[in-house]
This record gives sequence, C-alpha cells and structure tokens, in this order.
Amino acid sequence: MKRMLVLMAAVLLLVYGSMNLVNAAPAGAQITAGSLETGTGTSSDNMTINAGEVQAANIYGKTITAKWAGFYGNISGGISLEDTSGNVFYNWSISDVTGAVVYAANGTVSGWTLLNASEADMPAYVQGTATDSFNNTFTQSEQFVRPGGQTVDNVLYATTYGAGTFKTYALKTTGEIIFAGKSPGSQAGFNGGTVDYQILVPAQSNTNYYFYLELP
Repeated sequence: MKRMLVLMAAVLLLVYGSMNLVNAAPAGAQITAGSLETGTGTSSDNMTINAGEVQAANIYGKTITAKWAGFYGNISGGISLEDTSGNVFYNWSISDVTGAVVYAANGTVSGWTLLNASEADMPAYVQGTATDSFNNTFTQSEQFVRPGGQTVDNVLYATTYGAGTFKTYALKTTGEIIFAGKSPGSQAGFNGGTVDYQILVPAQSNTNYYFYLELP
C-alpha cells in the first residue's frame, strides 16, 4: 500500500520586485515537511456455521486507496521589494491567508494561463469507473478565481473532510496537471487540527509534486 503523502507547508512567497502584482505568477514555495501517515484497512473476520443453519451476516470492508494522497498544512509569507543580495527595501506581510491558493503541479510550471483539467488529462490509474477514480472523486464544478484575477469556468473540484470547506480544483497548463487548494482561512481540518489548506492529488509510489503559492 502506498503511503499517504503528508506535508506541513510553511510557504514563503518570493520577491516580485517591480512586477505588476495583479498579473504576477504564483511563486515557488518552500516546504517544511511533517511525518508521513497512512491508515489501515479492515482485517479478515470469521464466523462458525453448521449444516442446516442460515446466518445473517452484514459485511463491512475498508480499503486504503492506492491511487490518491493528501497534502495539508499552514501557509505563511508575504511580498517583498529587495535587491539581488536580499536586502529588503519594503515588505508586505500577510496575516489572513483566506483566499490564498496552494498549487501542487506534476512538473515545474513556466506559464500560468490555467485551463480546466478532465479525466483525459489524468494518470491512467485514476481513469475509468473504479470507486476511487477521478470521475467519482472530482464530482462538482464551479468557477475558479485566482487571487491575481484570472477566472476559469466550470472547474472540477473535490471537497476533502474537515470543519472548513477545503476544495481541491483540477487544473492544467499546456504541459502540467495542477491541483489547487484554495484556503478558507485557518479551519479545523480532517484530523481536527487547525490548517490553512488541504489538497487531494493522484499518487502512487514516489510521486513527485512541485509547490507554488499565490497570496490574496
């Protein structure tokens, strides 16, 4: 069983300098990783029965997915004006991350014109009709609005568990698949702890993702 990927991400937004902030691309994100955890499926049970008897037996089973993994954690950072030596001229810190977007991409992203992703864009192991397929997971759609202003209509998304509304949007560029987690602010996540985001991603053994952050 492939272990669930779990990252506790403390993210620093890189310098934009004199760029137009409205049109700036998301910055590469630095990651502080937590421990990897995975659940366990149900074990085999048994019953004894004799000839001539009938026995009611309601069956329950739980399997840990071999197709998906999750990232969750907190967001921090800001926008800085500085020189090539890192001397800060001015810094804009952020205290409320509501609306920030964490992007997990299957490769380095050079162009940030985002498009809808569909099942055809996904790895083969999440295509098809299995219970935990892409189409049975990303079952809702809505407009995705980037902090920088771009909107993408009818983007498929999945909502992971927790007290907050943690949505993962399925997006792509011309070369990469991107899963975007928009922060609802600091909310209780799937395990009861306070987190800023949760992202659901397809994964098998040693699946690599590149992280980017776009602040509100």
